[in-house]
Amino acid sequence: MCTIVEHMSDNKNLVDINQLFNHWMNQIETNDHYRELTKDEIERIQHNSKDFLSRCMNSTPELSNIDPTAIKPLLEFLRSIRKTHEQQGLSIRDTTLLTLSLKSSLTEYLKTFDESAPMFQELNHLLDMFSILSFELYSNEQESMIDQQSEQIKYLQTTEGRAFGTLIGQSQAMKTVYQAIGLILENDVSVLLQGESGTGKDVIANVIHQYSNRKNKPFIAINCGAIPDNLIESELFGHEQGAFTGADKERIGKFELANNGTLFLDEISELSLDQQTRLLRVIQNQEVERVGGSKKIPLNVRLIAASNKPLEVLVKNGHFRMDLFYRINVFPIHIPKLIDRENDIILLANHFIEKYSHKMNLPKAKLTKSGAHYLMNQSWPGNIRELENTIQRAILVSNGKDITEMALSFKPGQPITQPMLPAPEDKIPPPFVPTTLDENEEAFIRQTLNYYQGNIKKAAENLGVSRTTLYNKFKKYNIDA
Repeated sequence: MCTIVEHMSDNKNLVDINQLFNHWMNQIETNDHYRELTKDEIERIQHNSKDFLSRCMNSTPELSNIDPTAIKPLLEFLRSIRKTHEQQGLSIRDTTLLTLSLKSSLTEYLKTFDESAPMFQELNHLLDMFSILSFELYSNEQESMIDQQSEQIKYLQTTEGRAFGTLIGQSQAMKTVYQAIGLILENDVSVLLQGESGTGKDVIANVIHQYSNRKNKPFIAINCGAIPDNLIESELFGHEQGAFTGADKERIGKFELANNGTLFLDEISELSLDQQTRLLRVIQNQEVERVGGSKKIPLNVRLIAASNKPLEVLVKNGHFRMDLFYRINVFPIHIPKLIDRENDIILLANHFIEKYSHKMNLPKAKLTKSGAHYLMNQSWPGNIRELENTIQRAILVSNGKDITEMALSFKPGQPITQPMLPAPEDKIPPPFVPTTLDENEEAFIRQTLNYYQGNIKKAAENLGVSRTTLYNKFKKYNIDA
């Protein structure tokens, strides 16, 4: 009880506090109300109990005159506001921002219009209390969320180098990505994924959706660079029947299809400036109007955008709208190149070997030492997509055998030859057994002759002797030419 002793001078008070403390601890251990507490929970309470009691006793003179019932209406009001906001898709952060911005505006307004002060006095007082409560709730929620997400990230990362059940990698670059993903799973902020082609931006977008609170709602993806400019508006926003030539029926756009779920706009940098303007309007207003229509359709869509080009540079060059960039760049995540994930290359390769061996109904191949060395020494300009294609091709040419450097370096159009099979350096060499020079010469001649399939001329040329000398060797070693 040292923390209490420091603040209590009256011995009688100290005895009373000790009695209260002992009674409190007894209650925790014996009262039926707390029988569901685990041993760890009880220990945590007891560990912090003395400091808690001390702080409560010290604050009693200041807070004892507050009427507990006075706070209840404010809490009820906050609950009702939050209930409405949750139905509207607003977070506790949004509620806090609404409160603080109104409070700030009211303060500025009252400076200009003093005669209106009596009308807004009660509102100002309410906002003071409401701001404190909502901000504290938001702060507590953020701390709790960060703790929860840290534990979630640790749980989702396994010793096999996987995270979120799908993402593969244990490099520091990927751990940074995992942490970023963990921070946005419990809210609906817009996300911008930037990285080179083939780095897996589409996979990461899907992971964010599957582990978010929208996981049971639609995930709609569209590649903005794969659709002609004159069709992208219809694809995104839909169109009414007869809106243009060929619009013989109504079409629902990707925004409507993704309502209450997630819309993934891949290669958003490929949109024209006109289409960027229309997209910005939809994101700002959270409503869409089909091409050829006049009805405004409300939306509740979580937006994830991706680009293989640096949007900041495009903004500076006038090729991408600044206001749209800041709308989608709420939470940017940089996806690293494969060359920056050196520790993940073999992990990914083995994953693709298992995947495509099963898919092609072949025995699971093994990556040889020469194969692994080859993979680690490539620059991979096509990133994960290039690695995946390389492994898929190597499995085909190896036909279920172990995957060598030759199999991995195979290019379409190149003849498939014996060197595709595991090279000697990938096998354990046989133990050395001393032999005579004649025995070695005989074995070498036989192997050379066999390699050239009995062609004596080529065998002699390779051995550096005349055909006559080679025939004499045949006779000496009883080789049937």
